[in-house]
Amino acid sequence: MNDKPKSEHRFVGTWIDDAEDTDVIFQIEFIEDEFKISGNCISDGEQFEVTNISFDGTSLKFETLMPSTNYKTKNKLTVREDGKTDLELSIFEVWKKKEK
Repeated sequence: MNDKPKSEHRFVGTWIDDAEDTDVIFQIEFIEDEFKISGNCISDGEQFEVTNISFDGTSLKFETLMPSTNYKTKNKLTVREDGKTDLELSIFEVWKKKEK
């Protein structure tokens, strides 16, 4: 069974938050038999570094890093029946122990 996605795959396109209240936009393409993802901050145009892209047949997973802030996320997109996507987002922050 060949489940390779095609260029007209449901993930291909430009994605923004449904409420349009975040400062992030992602562009997803399918080129040479693999997904290519780019993303940026809408307000200042800074590009995310996008790595570890994988597709399991249902969900598209990738990691991002914003170079200026070192802000890292793991992202999992799953397309819903209504054509929108659910984004499962894990963030990575450095915490420190509070001084007494």
